[in-house]
Amino acid sequence: MKWLIASLVLNHRTSKASKIVGALLALIGLLGIGILGMDQILWQSMSGTHAYGLVAFMTIDFIIAVLLLTRPSKMAFTIAAAWGYSSNSYPDC
Repeated sequence: MKWLIASLVLNHRTSKASKIVGALLALIGLLGIGILGMDQILWQSMSGTHAYGLVAFMTIDFIIAVLLLTRPSKMAFTIAAAWGYSSNSYPDC
């Protein structure tokens, strides 16, 4: 019985954290859409490759956000954490 209660509490915490992180990733994706819509220099620089890179990052953000919101689990949360770490681990140029 204790195992069942502990499992339910752990799943509730993971679910709540997954929803928060999923919502934040969706917000970041929406901000990216705003940047793409308003920043004309982004499209003109280097033949638009920076803009296409932002589209790729936004796509991955939305995919992970949907994964976290529809299937909250430790694995989905770990994927989100790895994505967040990898997208922020490059030094500024």
